[in-house]
Amino acid sequence: MYHQKILESNFLKDLSTIKNIDDIKWFFNSTSGINNISELKTMVKNVLKKADDELEKLFDEEGKFSRKISKTFKTTINNSSDLLQAISNSDNFNKIFEIVK
Repeated sequence: MYHQKILESNFLKDLSTIKNIDDIKWFFNSTSGINNISELKTMVKNVLKKADDELEKLFDEEGKFSRKISKTFKTTINNSSDLLQAISNSDNFNKIFEIVK
């Protein structure tokens, strides 16, 4: 639950303010309750789904965020649904998230 609160309060803020998405890397300590990447991916996707309205605001008419995230994941991402689909891909997910011991 602690990790979910952190994600809810900070992850979208990080996404909205970062100049280069390749610079984002979130680390989670395996000793604090998240033991595998699948568990973490499920939690992240649930947080993003819950924050869909906020997430959708990142995709403004200028398309800055869309271009940045599309470049990072090497696929077209125009909205929150596209982003959730891209994060479902393990290679993309691992670009941003990692579990450490």
